[in-house]
Amino acid sequence: MTSLFPSPCPVLPGFNTLLIHGPYHWSAPIHLCLSHIAQHPESQAVILAPSRHQFRGGLLNCRDDWLNVHGGEGLITHFASKVQILYPPKLPHLNFTLSLLHETQPSFKNFYNSKVSFSVSPSFLVLCEISAYVEKAKDPTVSTYLSIVTRALATLDALSSQCVISPSLVIFDSRVGQLKLPILTPIVHHEDLREEEKIKSSPMAKSEPVLHFAGKYFDWVGSVHEDRNVDSRDPQCNRKCRLELSKRHNPETFISWKEYSSPGRHDAIVFVFEPSS
Repeated sequence: MTSLFPSPCPVLPGFNTLLIHGPYHWSAPIHLCLSHIAQHPESQAVILAPSRHQFRGGLLNCRDDWLNVHGGEGLITHFASKVQILYPPKLPHLNFTLSLLHETQPSFKNFYNSKVSFSVSPSFLVLCEISAYVEKAKDPTVSTYLSIVTRALATLDALSSQCVISPSLVIFDSRVGQLKLPILTPIVHHEDLREEEKIKSSPMAKSEPVLHFAGKYFDWVGSVHEDRNVDSRDPQCNRKCRLELSKRHNPETFISWKEYSSPGRHDAIVFVFEPSS
């Protein structure tokens, strides 16, 4: 089963679509892909993120001890070689990249690119921080966010006929829980400022929580909550978190953990799990 942590650890329920939001640890997408490849060695995974600097910086700041210790081992590097990470910076680049993902075939011999051409059709697609794409877009609305989700689902649907296993979509977005956008883009008549003020105050321009709409597209929605009240008697504990996984907005399961400074390597973090409640 797939997981957001290094083994041994709690596993996620089976899913085809999963949304994780809140202050997740930055190594979670890596562990999720590695655990998927370990379970399905014949498969391929793709991670798309808007910023190489942010993604790599997040991994470095996460200071995951397991990745530091085991990331260079033969089996792990073999699994990692089946995970392609791409950094389309803006929404048009993301859409274009999604449209290019394909399995190499004789009919495509004149179109081969090592970044988007795969010997086996990708069956595990991970999108990170897609709120960043929406925030860069001109006059974004709720549908701007949802269009990314539906385009990713359409990409997997197009690839599914060639996938050896059922394809899955996972989105990690730490900010979607706070993201609010209008349903529709207000129509502004610049020649009439009074009319413009009316439009800005109209229900059409009212911002709505994007998560309310986006969550409907996923089998499971996982919300990460950070407990700020870390026990002062436990000085090695850096962070205490809880992942609430819900299916159709009904609480189903929880994963609780603490992030400790690694013994002997205080600049690294290990995950310690608490009993499920």
